[in-house]
Amino acid sequence: MQKYHHKYGQAELGRQIKISALKRVSFLYISNKPHAHMTGVYLHTCCAHAHEAGLTVEKTTVVLNDLCQIGYCTYDYKYEYVWVHEMGIEQVCAQLKPNDKLRRT
Repeated sequence: MQKYHHKYGQAELGRQIKISALKRVSFLYISNKPHAHMTGVYLHTCCAHAHEAGLTVEKTTVVLNDLCQIGYCTYDYKYEYVWVHEMGIEQVCAQLKPNDKLRRT
């Protein structure tokens, strides 16, 4: 599970997320849910999001659209998959070194 980092509050994306409490809840849920992993592409149903975040399905879809518009993620409503942009950078790092143990050859 990923921890919330203070850098989100300082970046432009963090300022846009801070505007709404619903965006903050959804942001934290999307980035820390059990299906989240390094690639950033995983199954994300609106019904589960609504239930676990304590929102209605309508509010969930509105907030997902808002998060997509500010560039945090892309959501496919047909297949119910989310792609969180730069999830690998958030969970691992921006660049791996050749002698880094996280890199596999």
